[in-house]
Amino acid sequence: MKIPDKPLEYIHIFKNNAEKVLSAMTDTEVAAFLSREELEYNYWDAFKQLQMPKGFSPEIVWVCREMRRAGKLINSPIKNGEASFFGYTMTPVIEQTLHQTDRNMPFITEDLPEKQGREAMLIHALMEEAIASSQIEGAATTRRKAKEMLATNKKPANRSEQMILNNYKAITHIRGLKDVPLSCEILAELHRILCEKTLAEDEIGKFRQSPQDDNVEVIDPDGTVLYRPPAGKDVRGMLDALIEFANSDDGKFIHPLIKGILLHFWLAWIHPFCDGNGRTARAIFYWYMLKKRYWAFEYLSISRIVLHKEGQYKRAFLYSELSGDLTYFLAFNAKIINEAACEVADYIKRKLKEESSGVELLRKFPNLNSRQRALLLHARDHTGKIYTIRGHQGLHNVSYATARADMLGLVSMGLFIETGSSKTREFLPVSEKIR
Repeated sequence: MKIPDKPLEYIHIFKNNAEKVLSAMTDTEVAAFLSREELEYNYWDAFKQLQMPKGFSPEIVWVCREMRRAGKLINSPIKNGEASFFGYTMTPVIEQTLHQTDRNMPFITEDLPEKQGREAMLIHALMEEAIASSQIEGAATTRRKAKEMLATNKKPANRSEQMILNNYKAITHIRGLKDVPLSCEILAELHRILCEKTLAEDEIGKFRQSPQDDNVEVIDPDGTVLYRPPAGKDVRGMLDALIEFANSDDGKFIHPLIKGILLHFWLAWIHPFCDGNGRTARAIFYWYMLKKRYWAFEYLSISRIVLHKEGQYKRAFLYSELSGDLTYFLAFNAKIINEAACEVADYIKRKLKEESSGVELLRKFPNLNSRQRALLLHARDHTGKIYTIRGHQGLHNVSYATARADMLGLVSMGLFIETGSSKTREFLPVSEKIR
C-alpha cells in the first residue's frame, strides 16, 4: 500500500495567499463545491484530483475547506504530540449514518426469533466475528472449516485456527465484562486470551515499556511500513488517559458509537502490545457498545465487512493518523457499522419470512422442540446438507446428550436418516418428508 501524502499545512498557505483565499471564501461556486465535498470528505490525495471551481487551485480551495472545518472542530482527548490533540467534525453523512444505525437497533433486538433461535443467531454472529477479526490479522483458513472447528469444539490444527478460537473466547468473555470498568488489567487479560499460543509467551499480556520495544512497526504485506507507534515509555500514561475516557462521561454527551470508534482508534494508535493490537482494539469497541446497552451489537459481525474493505480500513486509519483529523476513521467505521446493522436487520426479516412460510411444514410436527424446528427449516432450504450432532450442539449451545436426543428424535420420525459411522454420526434430511 502506498503511504498517502501528508495534508497541506493550510495556515502556511493562507499566510502566503491571504488575498486569494479570502476571494475564494466569498465565491459562490467555491461555497457550493465545499458543501458537496462535505458529503464525501475526501483526504488531500483525492481532494486535489477533483475538478475545482474556475480560477482557484486545489491548494486554495483546500485552505477554505480546512478553515470551514476549524469552526466545527471537536477536540478528542487523544493527544497528538506535545501541544495538540486529534480532532473531528460531525459531518452530515456521519450524523445520518448514526441515525440509521440507531433506528435499526430496536428492530434487531425486538424482532429476533424466539429464545432458542435467538441463541443460535447469537452463536452464529460470534463465530463470524471471531473468524473475520482473525482473518484481518492474517489467519488463513476458510469460514467453513473455522465454523466447523468452533461448532464441534475441535482442537485448533494450526496458528490460524488458534487465532480464531482465541477471538471467539475473547468475544464470549467480553459479554461478562459489560458492567466492569476498563483497566490495564482487563486490557492485558483480553490480550492474553486473544494471543494465547500465537505469540511468544513473554509478549502475551505485556505492555510495551522499554527502548527495546520501540522498533515495533505496522507493516503491510508488500513490506511498506504503514505506522510507527509512540515510544514504549509513553504507553502506560496514554493507556491511563484512554481508560479514564472509557470509564467516565465528564458531563459531556458523545454518541456511544462515536466514543466506541474513538476508543478503537486510540488503542490501535497507542499500539500498547508488540502484536495483536488490532484484535484488542476491536474487542474494546465491542466491550464499550455492550457497556452502553447496545445489545444488538452481539448479533453484528462488523469485522466481516471490514475484511472485505481492508484497504479502506487501513487508509482511514492512515488518513487520520497523518492529518490529526479523526473524521476519516469515524466516517468509515460508522458506515461499516451501519452496513452490519442493516445486514442483520435484513437477515432477521428473511428469517421471519422463512419461518412464516414454514408454518405449514411445522404444523405437521407439533411435538418438535425449537431447536428441531430450526433444524428442519434449515434442512428444507439446504438440500443435501449433512448434519452432525457436534455441529447441532455447537450451534445451539446445548449438551451433547441434548443434541443427540434432538437428532435421533428426528430420525425416529422419519425426517432424517443416519448415514455416518457410529463415530462421526452424520445425518441427512429426507427431502420428500420436509417439503
